[in-house]
Amino acid sequence: MDLDGAKDGYPVNSELIAEICLAVDIPVEVSGGIRTRTAIEDAFALGASRVQLGSVAVQDIDLVRRAVEDYPTALTVALDIRNGQVYVDGWRSKASGVVHIDPFDFAIQLESIGVPRLMVTDISRDGALKGANTELMSSFVEKMNIPVVASGGVASIADILLLSDIGCEGVVVGKALYEKVFSISEVKAVLKNAN
Repeated sequence: MDLDGAKDGYPVNSELIAEICLAVDIPVEVSGGIRTRTAIEDAFALGASRVQLGSVAVQDIDLVRRAVEDYPTALTVALDIRNGQVYVDGWRSKASGVVHIDPFDFAIQLESIGVPRLMVTDISRDGALKGANTELMSSFVEKMNIPVVASGGVASIADILLLSDIGCEGVVVGKALYEKVFSISEVKAVLKNAN
């Protein structure tokens, strides 16, 4: 996630992202400030396995539609939500402007144009280690026919297991790893035993 790019509206840390893509043997999803066709193409050229679109999905859904035609399985659209509102521009402003955008209606619209996957973030919990918003994530999983990745607030391995149980395809974990609340190897061991 290029956080500088998300705020500035265009990719800022491309050189570092390219280094990451070269350094690891796992798939890399690139996001943050990707709001043009060129930025999408550039992210794949850097080595991205997937590219995530956020603000541009609200601001230019036709661009998303065209991108899905060219990359039908390699895109994710991020919905950043606080108090029932979709936010854009690095979470700094509501996407709705004058008219409220219902996150679920918008997600269904995205699914209808072929978006293959959603990442849903409860931004009120992100980085707070308060636990995931399982009610919100469960609602998305129930309403959607495409995979949902949960983000925001994960504070324990129990959160990850619960999100898995309600049907989330994946879970984004940030601060809990940075703060060493648990390790990736611990998560893998628990998930292996749970299956």
